[in-house]
Amino acid sequence: MAAHTTAPSPQQVPFVRPPGYKKCGRILQRLRRMQNLIRLREPWEQNLAQEDPTIPKQAPQRRILLDREINRLIPLVVEHLGTAEVNTEVIVQELDQRLDNERIIQRHVDRPYDLFESYFELEGRSDTFIFQMQALERGIGVYSARRERAFREMFSPITWLAWAVSLPILVLERAGVPMEDASSSGVQAVAWLLRLGMFVLIALVGTKLGVSIPWDKIGSLLK
Repeated sequence: MAAHTTAPSPQQVPFVRPPGYKKCGRILQRLRRMQNLIRLREPWEQNLAQEDPTIPKQAPQRRILLDREINRLIPLVVEHLGTAEVNTEVIVQELDQRLDNERIIQRHVDRPYDLFESYFELEGRSDTFIFQMQALERGIGVYSARRERAFREMFSPITWLAWAVSLPILVLERAGVPMEDASSSGVQAVAWLLRLGMFVLIALVGTKLGVSIPWDKIGSLLK
């Protein structure tokens, strides 16, 4: 059997709503932990693995505990890598057998698998192990770059103004307004009024503190 995958094309960080500094830190922690757990479980690169504090080294059911922790991380890792548009599909060539007129016919077929959703179906394969490490490294690279940018944005007044102006939309989403209803005239009117109120508040606070307000930037945010 052979496995191969197609590397994703280079692209910029593809987030619709970029995660903040702390969220990127949590995501990086999960991706690195998944990488470490796979290294502990598989026979390759065990010299790079570090013992997981939740799994005692001499535990009699160590393999079961490793499987449990990997299972818990799989949905999160799939979501994080999908958001970062990291390709996790692998094509595995398998031998298919079927009976035809009392004869066994064999042929090779290509079957698609996800490197992490199908982790336990692909276990014990050195080729898919390499692809899993590559996918995780790409995800770590994307979120590390985003985290660095998020740290710089924390000190940008434009970022804080943008957050304040977009806060009404976040409030509507938390209130349970479906995203597909965001284009309705009623929801747009409420969002616009909330934005206007936030804009007035920002202007009053800025004037009180003697801060020069970038009116052109704020105007573009209100559109």
